[in-house]
Amino acid sequence: MTRRLAVLALALLGAACGKNKETSPVQPAGDPTPAAERVVRPTAASGVYRLAPLIESGNRPQSTSGRTPPANMTLSSESAAVPAAGASSAQYNAIISLPGYTRAPRGRNGQSAAWWPAAGDSVVVQFSQGTRGEIQLRGALRGTTIRGEIWYVSGDSGSTFQLGTFTATKVR
Repeated sequence: MTRRLAVLALALLGAACGKNKETSPVQPAGDPTPAAERVVRPTAASGVYRLAPLIESGNRPQSTSGRTPPANMTLSSESAAVPAAGASSAQYNAIISLPGYTRAPRGRNGQSAAWWPAAGDSVVVQFSQGTRGEIQLRGALRGTTIRGEIWYVSGDSGSTFQLGTFTATKVR
């Protein structure tokens, strides 16, 4: 008889717990904003980064000295002077140097770009390839490192393909 009561008590307890979960969902402690709605704060991502790109195809960096030119980017928390087309959120200034892909004006170390936070911990950095299209670095910010993929977006067809991957480490 006691065994039957114990089984019945466990069944009732299980049913009660299941009912509680349906009527009052438990919210995680801490930030009440769902992960899909959180974005990287511009000041958290701002800084100078050393890029380590791994390009799987396409242009290779050219150097007359035999050394590969440095790749780097600077992300600012200032609003973008020339926003990138197609981004739906606030955009910020960036300067990027990705040998074989960027074209810096005379006297400058990098090409102007725009960056914006994406859902969760992600950022997108986009720069123009002239009339040919754009290149996007899409990555996740973890501490002082951004890791992600390099994508080409065709200006003619709008089609995209992955060029490679990158790691960006904040140096200041």
